[in-house]
Amino acid sequence: MLDADAITATLDRLEEGLRECRAVLEVARDDPTALDELRPTVDAMAGEVADLKKATATQRL
Repeated sequence: MLDADAITATLDRLEEGLRECRAVLEVARDDPTALDELRPTVDAMAGEVADLKKATATQRL
């Protein structure tokens, strides 16, 4: 059975991660070393995407 609430929660976390990445990118325009701050957020987002892929692999959306 499709767990729409879990998928929505994952999408919300990804959306928040994108907001964080955009904020860091604005800082990185003046300080390229700020890009190092993206790594943990991007890693977390990659895990979220993998979870989303797994959760939807056998489901019809």
